[in-house]
Amino acid sequence: MQPDARPQVTRHFEDFLDHPERYKFDRVLRHGDFGPGNIIYDPDNGSVVGILDFGGAGSGDPAIDFAGLYASFGEEFYTKCYAIYPEMEQALKRVHFYCGMFALEEALFGIENGDEVAYHNGIAKYV
Repeated sequence: MQPDARPQVTRHFEDFLDHPERYKFDRVLRHGDFGPGNIIYDPDNGSVVGILDFGGAGSGDPAIDFAGLYASFGEEFYTKCYAIYPEMEQALKRVHFYCGMFALEEALFGIENGDEVAYHNGIAKYV
């Protein structure tokens, strides 16, 4: 990681962790890897017909799943979801925090699993 990237990462964590109200949430059963690769969409009828890969499912912050949607489909789509799941609006600061961790998590996954491609994809933003 480049020396000038370190303060940026530190700031990302401190900006979140310095505000305890941001990480108060009701634990829910969450998917844990919720993104387009695990959502089966039927374009013919315009609906989601299935969800795959529950290997990361567990009790935790629903904003982890919301972050997958935000990162994959963007803010406009995300805000449209408020009408269906109002808690998504309250979770937005946590969503931004989790989105800011995705590259670091990819790099860490690469280190832990000997996956050089994942490591390089994750760390690329910081080198």
